[in-house]
Amino acid sequence: MFRGRRALGLGWLGWVLGVALASSLGGQAGAQESTRTETLRWSHPQPSSVDGFRVYYGSSSGNYDQSLDVRIPGTDGSGNFVYDLRVPADQVVYVAVTAYAELESGFSNEKVSEPPAPPPSALGQPGRPQPVLN
Repeated sequence: MFRGRRALGLGWLGWVLGVALASSLGGQAGAQESTRTETLRWSHPQPSSVDGFRVYYGSSSGNYDQSLDVRIPGTDGSGNFVYDLRVPADQVVYVAVTAYAELESGFSNEKVSEPPAPPPSALGQPGRPQPVLN
């Protein structure tokens, strides 16, 4: 894995959106645990100067035990790079991105994705009776 530094500037690379992650839940056929998809969006001021990007993620801040080489992902209508990352549905995930050419840049700013809150129960809170109106 590359870890050299070069002035590709992921100080320049910025996340797009107030929260740069959007969740959707889903399961994989044959998978034991359910997953969710986090849609990552980011920009780079000189996209033609990079050969690709790596997405790093893990279960604690600054500790990325997983990485994916996403090369040059697709872009949205605003020119932001977009990548859908599958993560465990019930875990908090910390995400950062690097750019690479001959060497790899430092990490972008970190984004945190928390699992979505469970939907409210139709029966109300457990152990608390709910009135029924006819």
